[in-house]
Amino acid sequence: MNRMIVVILLIVVAMLYAQRSPRWIYEALIRPVLSKIVNYAIYYFRRFILFQSIQEAKREHYPDFAKTERRNRLQKTLTNIAVVNKNRNKYSETFIDLKIKGLKNAGYYVHQLYGGYFPTSEVHENHLLSNNKIVLKIIELWELFWNKGENYYLKIAFRNYLKDNDVKIVLAEFGTCGVEVFDECRKSGFPLIVTFRGYDIHHKKIFEANGERYKEMFTYCSKVICVSNDILNKLNSLYHLQEKLRYIPSLIDLNLFAYSDHSINPPVFLYVGRFAETKSPHLVILSFHETLKQIPDARLVMVGRDGGGELFEACLILIKALNIEDKVELKGVLPPQGVYEEMKKARVFIQHSLTTPINGDKEGTPVSVREAMACGLPVVATNHAGISETIIHNQTGVLVDEYDYLSMAEEMTRVCKDNELVFSLGKNAAESIHENELIKNNIKILAAEIEKYRLR
Repeated sequence: MNRMIVVILLIVVAMLYAQRSPRWIYEALIRPVLSKIVNYAIYYFRRFILFQSIQEAKREHYPDFAKTERRNRLQKTLTNIAVVNKNRNKYSETFIDLKIKGLKNAGYYVHQLYGGYFPTSEVHENHLLSNNKIVLKIIELWELFWNKGENYYLKIAFRNYLKDNDVKIVLAEFGTCGVEVFDECRKSGFPLIVTFRGYDIHHKKIFEANGERYKEMFTYCSKVICVSNDILNKLNSLYHLQEKLRYIPSLIDLNLFAYSDHSINPPVFLYVGRFAETKSPHLVILSFHETLKQIPDARLVMVGRDGGGELFEACLILIKALNIEDKVELKGVLPPQGVYEEMKKARVFIQHSLTTPINGDKEGTPVSVREAMACGLPVVATNHAGISETIIHNQTGVLVDEYDYLSMAEEMTRVCKDNELVFSLGKNAAESIHENELIKNNIKILAAEIEKYRLR
């Protein structure tokens, strides 16, 4: 009883202090709660009774609703396709951004779904279920309580999103995304094209987790695109897919990465890429250290950062231990224009890709190698996966064996010291890229596959 009296007195004092009498309680407590209840009621009525889109249901809260309406009208006049990828605008996946832009220019309305191997969000509408964290937690607990299975309602939302937006086909980037969404596509009859890019088939742990599920995915999907023949051959040897496989290399911006003569540049070696085990930037540093013995005024510029756990810091330690801190410049992450500017100033491009000893991971074809070649920058790289498909040794670049950093240093020195070789390798490389029909007509080739399999 005494506690009740204290509570009442505290409320009275608070009301008097706020000088709002009972209205203070209404404004501070009751009105916000009622407002949320009304807003959610209106939203869910529009969403699930009137079957409106998320933007339409939330229109009072969208300051750019007119823009959204214009986008919806445009969507109705174009063929709708969905691109599914774990990441959104990851700096090392410029090829996916170019692909999306190319498809838009080709007359498709592209829905970008991302947020995990199974997508959680859409680039305009955000989360497929709700942007409210409390609602998401309630859904999660509800799934757990009723033993619905992980992402039960998210999968329903994904299928509904494809239906609501009249999507004609789903493009999954990486086999790891394709294997998560194929069953939902199958349940609703949406055609699926999956692109394999390297780690999704080569990495031991990834393959152990998905190998059997890939088999089921391949029975459903319409086409499997491989960014290198190395990937294509491995998939065919494992699954005997034959007609379902198609080699289409990753897209690069041929307009941005234009040719120039690098033989007039100073002895600057350039590395571009994630600090990942498959790219072994630490071996690039060791090769450069050996090159300094023959070219003391040489410099190494490294663009990129993440991708290999502690490998970036390990490279910093190596640079410090070799006492070449004044010779190596770490640029971090740069946009495509910044990468091009660094390529224009460099003399030789270095790429020491390899097959990792524990997980057997491999690359597809590093996009930066093709970008460097397109620029006329001579490339010294390893005889690895798609690289050996792209470079003809001593004609459009130079190849050495994986792990042989001493031979790489010798070739770096040989190329860098020879102006004519820098010019001829760069010129031949640029022509091989700019005249490659699979690169020049990349989007047209992909669009032909889309048109072949999309819903009518």
